[in-house]
Amino acid sequence: MKNKACPNCPVPPADLILDLIRSAPETDNKILSLYDPYIGKAAVEPVYADDGCCCGTRLNEDLRQEMRITFVRSLIPLRRKLIRYLNGECVLVLIVPPPAS
Repeated sequence: MKNKACPNCPVPPADLILDLIRSAPETDNKILSLYDPYIGKAAVEPVYADDGCCCGTRLNEDLRQEMRITFVRSLIPLRRKLIRYLNGECVLVLIVPPPAS
C-alpha cells in the first residue's frame, strides 16, 4: 500500500501494526526493513568539488545509522499511542484487504 501524501513512503500493512501493538518478536526489525530503502535515500547527500560545484552524491552511513536508531526508538511511543487508542480514548480503524488470489 502507498501513502497518498508521500508516494515514496510505504504504509505498513495492518497485520504489522497489530504485531507492533502486541509487541510480537521481530516486529521492530520488520518495520525497519520496510522503511530501510526510504531511510537510505534520505541519507544520501551531495558531494561538492573544490570549486563548489556538485559532482555527485554519497551515502552518509553515520546519518543512515542515526536515522535507523531514531526510527526504532520512535516505535515505542507509537506503540503506546496505539494502545491508548485501543483502550477507548480514541477509535482506531484498521482496514485489512482480503488476501489476493
